[in-house]
Amino acid sequence: MKYIKYLTLVMFVGLFAACSDKDVTYDMTEANPATHAYVQVMHFAPINNTAANYAYQVDINGIEYQNDLSAVLQTRNGIPGGGTNLFFSVPAGPVEVKLHGIENITYEKDNSGEVYYINRYYERIPVKAGDMVYFVAGDKVVVDGETLQGGNAYSAKMESAILGKGVRDDKLNQLTRIVKEPFYTGTSQDLKGNTVSLEPGKQYRLVIYDMNQGPLVTEQGDIPVIKDTQREWASGRDDVDGAFVETIGEGVNINFYNFIYETEDQPYPYKLQAYFKNQLTEGDNAGAYDVPCGKPFGFGEQCGWTTIPLKKSIYNNGGYNRMDFTFHVIDNNGNDMGQITSFNSKGKESNFTDYWSQYYIGRAYIHFMHGIRQTEGPAMAASRWVGQ
Repeated sequence: MKYIKYLTLVMFVGLFAACSDKDVTYDMTEANPATHAYVQVMHFAPINNTAANYAYQVDINGIEYQNDLSAVLQTRNGIPGGGTNLFFSVPAGPVEVKLHGIENITYEKDNSGEVYYINRYYERIPVKAGDMVYFVAGDKVVVDGETLQGGNAYSAKMESAILGKGVRDDKLNQLTRIVKEPFYTGTSQDLKGNTVSLEPGKQYRLVIYDMNQGPLVTEQGDIPVIKDTQREWASGRDDVDGAFVETIGEGVNINFYNFIYETEDQPYPYKLQAYFKNQLTEGDNAGAYDVPCGKPFGFGEQCGWTTIPLKKSIYNNGGYNRMDFTFHVIDNNGNDMGQITSFNSKGKESNFTDYWSQYYIGRAYIHFMHGIRQTEGPAMAASRWVGQ
């Protein structure tokens, strides 16, 4: 018991000593809204959504804001990802964005005859006799008629077989590195190509819409407060006393961006007016696309934040439902030309509609319209981004 008493005393003293009045600090600099702006980088250029077009490193004003082989900026997407309403902090003023791809690390040979590779940190690693090299059968490294697999001690007779082949580690993982030269470089601009300076304290989306143009500067804008979205939608029925109405008292905030191309290198020439399908269950216009969202918006523009009424799909739940939408074409004279059409992969034209199965009450959603309307691909489509 005496030993237990002393042991307890030692633990108590240790814990007491560990409790300090010193603050825990981190190596970080607080963003100053008086000198910094806040940005998201979005990628909606009309190119295919393949790994060859992904950005594995994103530089903003010469600083690596993203350099993680598992957190890529894919086409039809944006960064920072993984959360809602996240922004990078940048000094106010013009902003330059660079996108970098990745490449396989391969075995090479220099003029002196040395076999080597450049690792992911751009260090030169010579390969000498006896060093372990690793392969899988799919690498097709054949020496003396044998396909090498797993770990092998390097010898001169392997030289011709491994040159140009991908380097693997001891877990047989293919090694890659960031390509030093970016495949895209652009400075913040407007649709006319003029350089745009970001203002301190504001939130922006820098949208890459053309691989030969700088990212378009678009402001986040103030998201409306949802406090009273009650609306009565008349059904158009006149067979009952007063037209049937259904009152909706909850809503979501919506904003659409237009980055649709008519052809591969021609932006869509007309404006769009967004409409949501109403949630009436009775009446002549039940389920009609007659709930307008924002104002008509052209290429590179947004319709503006709009609160859209939403009725829960299930009364006793957190508050969500499916919402369907479409667009009407507004010509240069302001005339409504009817519903926009798009072409599928087989060249068949049809009216464009889209939906998301879950919109949550109180949230704010940004929809990016993108792709090419008249060609097989990338097809015209909508991507959704949660803004709040």
